[in-house]
Amino acid sequence: MRLRLLFLTAFLVVLSGCSGSPDNSARQEGADACAIALASHTGETKLDQEISRLQAEARTASNPSRALEQLGWRFVSKARISSDPGYYKLAEKCAECMQAKSPRKPEALLLRGHVLHNVHRFKEAEEVARELLTLIE
Repeated sequence: MRLRLLFLTAFLVVLSGCSGSPDNSARQEGADACAIALASHTGETKLDQEISRLQAEARTASNPSRALEQLGWRFVSKARISSDPGYYKLAEKCAECMQAKSPRKPEALLLRGHVLHNVHRFKEAEEVARELLTLIE
């Protein structure tokens, strides 16, 4: 059910972005990524509660980068525990949201590269790793 909701949300986001102007497309994509990453999460485990807490923190923080980064890593953990790749997509959306607010942020690139590697998108993961190396050298 959660995965269906995620795909429906993503589909609606894509449809709404089709009519936007080119000038606003990058900003809109970042806002869409944030909306997807921060869509209400349910569950009863300790990890689910931590995800919900971090989402609430990210929604209200003046600088949500730290909460988004931690949220992304919690989604990675949830993906591993549940074997649901949809949580990797949510982690990737956390990284995209962080990058929209602070382009080339190393923490966002590390999270995104990790997600890409875990979903076997190795070529893209390599590109992210190379970009990350240029930032830290």
